[in-house]
Amino acid sequence: MTPSKSYRLLHYLNRQHSVPERAVLALVGWLGCALVTGKPILARQMATEFWQDNFKDALRRAYWYASRGWPGLGSRTSDPFFCFSDGLDLRETEVLLDWVVGRDAALPALEAASARVVSLAQIVHQSARQQHNQKALQALEDFHDVVDQLLARLNEIRANAREAEPASTGANSQKKEREGDFARDDAEQALKDVARLLPLKDWGWTALSGTFLGIYREGDFLPHDFDIDLGLRANTTDVEQLKQILHAAPEFDSVRMDTQYQLTRNSDGLHITTLPVLVKAVHRTGIAVDFSLLHEDNSVWWHGSMMHRWDHSPMDLVEYKLRGVTILGPRDGDRYLTEGYGDWRTPVKEFNCSSGRRNLVVAPNLLSLSLGMKRLIWHLQQGDPRGYDQVLSDVRRQNIVQPESAGQPPAINRNWLQSRESQP
Repeated sequence: MTPSKSYRLLHYLNRQHSVPERAVLALVGWLGCALVTGKPILARQMATEFWQDNFKDALRRAYWYASRGWPGLGSRTSDPFFCFSDGLDLRETEVLLDWVVGRDAALPALEAASARVVSLAQIVHQSARQQHNQKALQALEDFHDVVDQLLARLNEIRANAREAEPASTGANSQKKEREGDFARDDAEQALKDVARLLPLKDWGWTALSGTFLGIYREGDFLPHDFDIDLGLRANTTDVEQLKQILHAAPEFDSVRMDTQYQLTRNSDGLHITTLPVLVKAVHRTGIAVDFSLLHEDNSVWWHGSMMHRWDHSPMDLVEYKLRGVTILGPRDGDRYLTEGYGDWRTPVKEFNCSSGRRNLVVAPNLLSLSLGMKRLIWHLQQGDPRGYDQVLSDVRRQNIVQPESAGQPPAINRNWLQSRESQP
């Protein structure tokens, strides 16, 4: 029961599903989750997710429960960066944490600690959103304690692996080759529909990430891609108008906006705001088109998701052609791609944006920091201590983890949420 990421699978998950499909999976999801977790509130949340046609997240969550719960189905190393608490409200997350704590003895130590970190992060966020300040502050202290314990354990493992060579070439390596099954003709149609609905001269969208890599290296979509990555300047884009145009267009089946939490702490307590970062539209062909909002912050451009933030140098945009469509992209393509991928000239058939991007930093929220902890674990599990060192160096540079003192393991800087504004 190991999920295999492929374009065909994502095509099925992205498309609209019939009422009978949604009803059957909602019922099966409720029964399965109730049996595995013994928590009706979690079962109800999963059933709702299926009924609302969010198959992708619901199936990933179902797999996560099944692989960590009593059946022990599947592999716990599959989908290592999935944020299983995303989308849960405060009460649901509190129940989730109770279940996670109850599974401590049955799970490997790193897995149990990681699960606590992710659950506590969501509790802090949801408590802050509801202005339960004392609950948020207590959960934040618990979060920091568990992170410190996890860092200490990882430091021990890293010390024993100090002389080891990486089992792979790092984050961009793959153990098996994925079939190049991206439907490039469908992607062409989706891009042409975007160009018609959102004229380039009015919207100024640019190719990003894998889409730009395909243009610059191969002159086409990448055969191993999953979606179309486009960028829009956040300070000049009317997000509501964008959503309205896509919602009204019969060429697109669904439109969803993702936001990123921005968490700060001062003498009054914790404060949380949400920032729009991504509009995801699914074309009638099943191709997902991601419109990332390009934000500017301290002389960098960045885009991201709920828990990701990828930083770039400011870009001078020029015109390129992709399957006959005029599209903007960075003038200095080599610099842009090197910042993001390092060796972008060597094709990679199995790629994960949570482990393979050099410019991934921690956004100002706890789910993003949880992803940083998962990345540290992943590198050690992959036999890649050098990758571990690089991630740890990155979070130190952001003043999130304190410099090590003699004989002491790395520890969280408990003032990192106050200190971020002063960072270069």
